[in-house]
Amino acid sequence: MSLQAILDYGCLPYIATSTHLKHCFDLKPYGAELHPHFDAQDETNFHLAYIRSNTIAFEADLSMPNWVYIDHVLLQTAAIGFKLHKSKLTREILAQFDSDPLLDMKNFDYVPISGQTAGLAADGKTWTGVSLFSLAKFLPDLKSLGIATFTKAIALKAYGAKFFVGITQYDNPAVAIHGKMAKKYYIKQPIVWIHPRTHMTFIYEQEIDYDLENLDAVEPEDYSFLLSAYDLEKKLEISEGLKNGKKYRIVPPFRILRNDEVFLPISEE
Repeated sequence: MSLQAILDYGCLPYIATSTHLKHCFDLKPYGAELHPHFDAQDETNFHLAYIRSNTIAFEADLSMPNWVYIDHVLLQTAAIGFKLHKSKLTREILAQFDSDPLLDMKNFDYVPISGQTAGLAADGKTWTGVSLFSLAKFLPDLKSLGIATFTKAIALKAYGAKFFVGITQYDNPAVAIHGKMAKKYYIKQPIVWIHPRTHMTFIYEQEIDYDLENLDAVEPEDYSFLLSAYDLEKKLEISEGLKNGKKYRIVPPFRILRNDEVFLPISEE
């Protein structure tokens, strides 16, 4: 698993943002030059494809509305990821893009298949993750290349992020990806009450610290307990513990599957 393997497969790194923001980012993270898609009329198809790709990855209930993509992503920050020539997409995936009445697939060749969006918080130092996705689960040849992991890695580098706060679901494989980006990976809020998937969603925080060449070289650590993704009672207990000054760190391997149930190994501190 390496960045070079992804590039050799034919994936091209990109950045989607406003022209006036391009100087704010490292446009060649780890030597991978980001192909720009700015806020011009002739880029409309790419941006619509990004939104469609995000929807395919997350399904309709967590789809990113167009106005969020415009207001938050293009006008305030950037989406960074990989795109792939449409000839390498499966017929089933192409059909989902073709079904979008606003999207003209005939007028462009490369489709965004992964993306990370994050914005700088009001404290001026913390980057807040909005969306990390990839279509790797629909593209078998890409599944083993770790495209979502490297999407987040090059995005963090391009942003220049040092501190990161994000939101994810307990049963989402991305839980392990987020863990690879930092030495310490804490639960900040175990239940997100206003989220559509309230009890299955948590907020995490971390200080960014990773080695691009060894993103998979994570040794398992001892843990205090295993948190089932579906254990509401334990999540409520963690919530009370946080109020009393305790900390709950998600430790490697970050995500454990047992009998089709997802567990997070937690160190109580």
